[in-house]
Amino acid sequence: MSIKVLLTSAIFLLLVGVGQAQESNAPAAQKTFCASGPEAAEICKPAEHRDDSAALLREVLAEIDTAVNQSMVYATDMQVHGVAEHWSFGSIAADGKRYGDCEDYALTKMYNLLERGVDRAHLILAYALTPGTDLDGVANVAFNGENRVGHFVLMVDHVDGLLVLDNFFGVGSIKSFRNRGYHFQAFQDPTNPDLWYDFDQAVLEAMS
Repeated sequence: MSIKVLLTSAIFLLLVGVGQAQESNAPAAQKTFCASGPEAAEICKPAEHRDDSAALLREVLAEIDTAVNQSMVYATDMQVHGVAEHWSFGSIAADGKRYGDCEDYALTKMYNLLERGVDRAHLILAYALTPGTDLDGVANVAFNGENRVGHFVLMVDHVDGLLVLDNFFGVGSIKSFRNRGYHFQAFQDPTNPDLWYDFDQAVLEAMS
């Protein structure tokens, strides 16, 4: 069996075992989100088992990815909530539209996939640095000396590998983490959502 279809937590353990991943604290906004209501609490539960027969059809992933991307309008947390970081399922404004930023898209997709029967063990929040330009081809602000900015996505541990469900690239955009142009820096452990791992992406690429 290829390592790409092993438990994601096992991948984490392997990375830790070879000294290439370090445990880190969950983002501060995660704790507040997890206490915000029953839907959020459902996402914050640890995965207790892994059911590979669950609804992991690419068609289901594409349906949820597309539906969320089309139902939400991108806006920063500062624009919507007046703070730098706030996790939610998006916020409905006076115009009736739902607004949210990257982690709000990812959290909404995770909840919808859980509702469709996808096992929590397959669903992983991830933090990455984006490519050097935004959707309009304009250079992003510098981040650590490069034209990259922080970005959250939902990753799915699938038989086809680690797939990325993203809000940046519209309909039909589910791709392998290798083909995004992102530099992934941290994963949430689905068996312990309070635990995140910082790691070297090059090592994960070599192992998956």
